[in-house]
Amino acid sequence: MLDAFNSNSFGVVALTEAINKLPYHPGIIGAMGLFEDEGVPTTSIVVEERDGVIALVPNQVRGGPAAVNLAVKRTLRNFNLLHLPMQDTVKADDVQGVRAFGSETAVDTISGRVNDKMQSMKDALGVTHEHLMMGALKGELLDADGMTSLLDLFTEFGLTQGTNDFALSVPTTKIRTICVGIARKIEAALGSGVYSGIHAMVGSTFFDDLIDHEDVRAAYERQSEGVNLRNDLRRGFTIFGVTFEEYRGTVGSVDFISKTTGIAFPTGVRGLYKMHYGPADYIETVNTMGKPFYAKQDTQKFDKGVDLEVQSNPLPIVTRPQVLQELTKS
Repeated sequence: MLDAFNSNSFGVVALTEAINKLPYHPGIIGAMGLFEDEGVPTTSIVVEERDGVIALVPNQVRGGPAAVNLAVKRTLRNFNLLHLPMQDTVKADDVQGVRAFGSETAVDTISGRVNDKMQSMKDALGVTHEHLMMGALKGELLDADGMTSLLDLFTEFGLTQGTNDFALSVPTTKIRTICVGIARKIEAALGSGVYSGIHAMVGSTFFDDLIDHEDVRAAYERQSEGVNLRNDLRRGFTIFGVTFEEYRGTVGSVDFISKTTGIAFPTGVRGLYKMHYGPADYIETVNTMGKPFYAKQDTQKFDKGVDLEVQSNPLPIVTRPQVLQELTKS
């Protein structure tokens, strides 16, 4: 029965192609398409920072000395990609009795069981990708326990994250002033870079307090007779140039974002958000361009079953972390 696993249908290439075609439910950030996928043939990436200084050129007497062009400072930083393997097993007993001798549907039946196992592992890895992307937006990638730091972008780049206190407990707080301040900080960080908008992912408590704040309510009461405040705005509403959305993301006891905080970031900036994927640690994939997911199987001793492995080797990076603005409320 398990001779089917020796066919090309169950090789690393076929299984990898199959799992990359399975439905993927990445969550809110994944659905936004914010991060650009990029495969690399290595287990690490190098980020080059160019601290180019643009100075005004002073007026000079014709024929006199010219202004000296400032040298461009270049800094290289190396980041190791993460390694996320998962394993499961399909036993002979799992497919025992599913066909009569000589049936031509044996491979289809076993393939279905393998796909079920792979889908389950891919779903877990998909949620992990979402967790890592949220970490990148917050400036620090955390492990599955929600506490162990894998990569702190602000530490690596020697930067301090901008913090913006909305003071939502104070009725007289000018929300517009805070939102404009966030836009100015992001624009300063982008320099000549062009962006299409500013998005803010916030926790549930932050969102509720923002909606109930007098400044926000007054702004929407003047627009469409307050119709927006009578609807469920958790999927996103725009006020003072910032689109606020309540982020729902919790696995077990790990909240992807705190209920009382948020993160604001620009959208529509090419090359700002990157999701790199490296090759799997298989002989067949050495020095090949990385894919989001890999799958492979190995026959157990005495042909009692097969061991399945699904893995991903990702690393989300925000190339200009200073654009990421932390949101708090007091």
